[in-house]
Amino acid sequence: MLKRILFENLFAKTLALVVSLVLWFYVSEQQQFEERFMVPLSLENIPEELTLLGEVPQEVEVLVRGQGRFLRHRVRGLYLAVDLAGASEGRYIRRLTPADVTVPLEEDVEILDILSPGLLKAELDRVAIRSVPVIPTTESEPASGYARVGSPVVNPEQVMIRGAESIVSGVNSLRTEPISLAGATRMVVARARVDLGGLERVRCEPEQVAVALPVEKIETMTLAAVRVEVDADTVQWHLRWQPEEVEVILQGPVSLMVGLRDSPPALSVDGRAMTVGRYFFDLSLDRRGKITLVSREPEPALPDTVDSVSVVEAPPPSEPITLQVSFDLPDGVRPSGINPARFHIVVEAWVEGEAGEDQLVIPAS
Repeated sequence: MLKRILFENLFAKTLALVVSLVLWFYVSEQQQFEERFMVPLSLENIPEELTLLGEVPQEVEVLVRGQGRFLRHRVRGLYLAVDLAGASEGRYIRRLTPADVTVPLEEDVEILDILSPGLLKAELDRVAIRSVPVIPTTESEPASGYARVGSPVVNPEQVMIRGAESIVSGVNSLRTEPISLAGATRMVVARARVDLGGLERVRCEPEQVAVALPVEKIETMTLAAVRVEVDADTVQWHLRWQPEEVEVILQGPVSLMVGLRDSPPALSVDGRAMTVGRYFFDLSLDRRGKITLVSREPEPALPDTVDSVSVVEAPPPSEPITLQVSFDLPDGVRPSGINPARFHIVVEAWVEGEAGEDQLVIPAS
């Protein structure tokens, strides 16, 4: 029964439906409708000596009236332009009106209202131009047994940046986007963009720089006689220490170790934490090449001299004393071993004897 109702006189029913739709569409297109549109906002004729500071809306919501139910899908090309000719430095505020919206001639629509934002607020700052150096940024590490050495070469070394004076004046240097050193066994040469991240509306010229990053193989070198110097920073003490020379094993690129064998730097020990006494230290060397001396409990030992002097008892330290050691090496070169690894330091005080002569006081063992 249902099938008969649906399909009986099918042609006539279909024709009636089509006619109804056409009539509905025709009537709808003759009526006036209102629609909300998002139209692009542009700022024009900004004075050459000024630039925008901060963000401004990219679009404005407007209320449009026109003929036809499908107004939203038919109307194209609306935009809102604000002329900033004659604007000055500082805050710019202007109320937006329907007259600011440009409507193409072929579109028969009316702009009823500016819904949001009703006010255009912009900040204008003076344009500044400055030359700043570019510093390469790297990521990853060269191949095992290799290291980046020396200073990178950047061409050009500086770029010109242009933007708001309040921003540009605070830029002292720029970095490149990361350059990969992954698996490198020789000099890496690359072109990299200058990173302007966080610098609003700032442009640079050129946008890219050429960078050369030297990479060399790591070598091992032994310095057989490195001098040890201990500084107690006082005229009251006299210091004696053993060993006076040590053997140091270095690791680093050959080009950075040139000259160290002929003129090795001294190991400088900061002994200002010590007082009169006899100390035994164990040397510690971490993976980064930092050297420290950590004291042990004093061990019985005979004085190195047997002059007839009064004896000053020095109690053993209640807790270990740590002495920092400096070793002036080129960046990229580090010690990987030091022999011997034990140090003996004696701190002695000078006192005035009965005959008016200075005598040396040797601490008891």
